[in-house]
Amino acid sequence: MSCPRKRKRVEGRARGAAAGLTLGLGALALAAVSACSSLPPTAELGFTFLVTGERGSEYDAEQLTEIGAGHFANMDVLKGEGKLLLAGPFYDPLPDLGELPAWRGVYIFATDQLGDVATWTATDPGMVAGVFAADTYLLDGTATLAELPAREAAARAERLAADPETPYDGFVGRSYTVVLYPGADGFLETFTGLPEVPFSGRLAGPGPFDGHALVCLAAETPEAARVYLDAHWGDDNGLILCPWYASDQVATLAP
Repeated sequence: MSCPRKRKRVEGRARGAAAGLTLGLGALALAAVSACSSLPPTAELGFTFLVTGERGSEYDAEQLTEIGAGHFANMDVLKGEGKLLLAGPFYDPLPDLGELPAWRGVYIFATDQLGDVATWTATDPGMVAGVFAADTYLLDGTATLAELPAREAAARAERLAADPETPYDGFVGRSYTVVLYPGADGFLETFTGLPEVPFSGRLAGPGPFDGHALVCLAAETPEAARVYLDAHWGDDNGLILCPWYASDQVATLAP
């Protein structure tokens, strides 16, 4: 069975010509709803893979440091404007993507418009300098991602109240593993809603990962993630795994 995952959409109405057929279809529909009821609600959000740009070698260390500072400052602006929900860098071991540029990080935005994703990503000074390039999508994914800024604010207030004397920059991070798989439906049905999966969804856009399933695992290393994937899926053909660093509050999105 394939569970519907698009938000706010009801697909089709049974119109049986006979009462028996109508009741039969109704029973099947009820069974399908029951089987899918454990899946969390979904929402379309903006998603960017920041990737290696073509001009990084043009800058010296001091210039790259300045570009990096601008990169972080711009994220604060986007968060303050309510546009940026989540960001975080990838780190070694990066996956072999063949001729595609290497992944550098992720942006998840509060929009369902691909144009907004491109426009907001382009404000990054790293993008302006050509240190980064962008691979943009919409993510039909876990709706609770939109709650992340509020959860981070609550965690920040709690930490400051518990220890007001200790300097705190407002961010506490941890490692996760991001997994991509080209066959979205069965893969998403297997992992969405599990306690080890803070968020998941399907990518849609003009880039090479259109239609891929994306799953964030709480596993802190690709090795630990692969053990979990082997236990629940088995077939590693086409899997892409990459360690990722993001807010510790991402883990609270898991059911």
